[in-house]
Amino acid sequence: MHRALSYECRIGIDGDIAKLEWNGEFSDHREIIAQAFATQAAGKGIVVVAAKEGFPVAQLWARFADQARPPRLWAFRVMPSYQGLGIGAALLKFAEDELARRGYTGCEIGVDRDNIRARLMYQNWGYRMSYAEIEDYTYVTPSGQTRTGRADQWIMFKQLSEMLNQARADAPGRLHGMAGPRAHKAGRGG
Repeated sequence: MHRALSYECRIGIDGDIAKLEWNGEFSDHREIIAQAFATQAAGKGIVVVAAKEGFPVAQLWARFADQARPPRLWAFRVMPSYQGLGIGAALLKFAEDELARRGYTGCEIGVDRDNIRARLMYQNWGYRMSYAEIEDYTYVTPSGQTRTGRADQWIMFKQLSEMLNQARADAPGRLHGMAGPRAHKAGRGG
């Protein structure tokens, strides 16, 4: 008999910042993680996590460009030992619900052009190919090294209007962007 896996999907909190380095795997991204939380604090994005016993085992971030463009989901990761258990799907659904609750009618997600498996997974979750984009980025590691990278990706789009209608029915009277963080307990039996 397997013990049920219990985790919580929620908005990231300051206490998650260091934990999102995942025991050193993403230490070089410390500045990027801190920027994502600063963006969230400024109301220009969100960080969502799936936490098991308080430790984020999956993460997904969203940037809000402006009202003319949909939010962009990025940095979608699930720790290898937790992949294939439905945690990623639950976290993506939580993020989409949160965006719909905030009044967004659609969202985008970027996927590396050579990652066919992820692209097919997103298509199965309702995302459709929208356009190609190359994005260059720079960050500084904790040791002071400047690193650059290039994201050569497909941008995929999903309409959230059905989710928005459900979110409005679930929480009448909420204004765009005015509701506070919420959490969703999830689990999987085995």
